Amino acid sequence: MEELVDMVLVIMFALLIVSLKADTEASKTKIKTLETEVAALKVSSAAKPINRHFMIDQEYVAGELYTEYCEQVGGLAFNGDPLPDWKTFRNDPSKKKQSDAWFKTAGAAIDLLVR
Repeated sequence: MEELVDMVLVIMFALLIVSLKADTEASKTKIKTLETEVAALKVSSAAKPINRHFMIDQEYVAGELYTEYCEQVGGLAFNGDPLPDWKTFRNDPSKKKQSDAWFKTAGAAIDLLVR
């Protein structure tokens, strides 16, 4: 959580500096970009710190990986049943073991990428 606070403070500080010098169109564009980044910041208890300025949301990655898998197999399970979207799948108590496995696989993928 400290890493997140640091990142937000850095972005807010950058916004302040740029806004003080917002004489040019490029500065105004930079301000909008920074504001968008702050607004889009997602925090999850599953976020994995990479360094003190960046976090990866493991739940988000798991959902993206599962969604890609569904697309690659044509949206159908091995028995021909349609695969649910990530949110439905993750919240289905009868699929807890499988969705937890996707979550842990996402963690392993993140670890591989940040070694």
